[in-house]
Amino acid sequence: MFKKRVYSETLDEMIQFHVTASTLRSIDKAGGLDNYLLTTKHIGEGEGVETKKRILKAKKVEAMM
Repeated sequence: MFKKRVYSETLDEMIQFHVTASTLRSIDKAGGLDNYLLTTKHIGEGEGVETKKRILKAKKVEAMM
């Protein structure tokens, strides 16, 4: 487990996560943190779920404008 800061394009900020090396590779493969959180089924609780909700909320507000 590593404590890393990962960039979210939608939120335009660095977010600190506890991640494994394989998760970092999966984030790169998905095309970024936002895509990874929105498409993966491996997020069940904690930091990932909170960030996913923030991303979805930001995208919803962006779509309304």
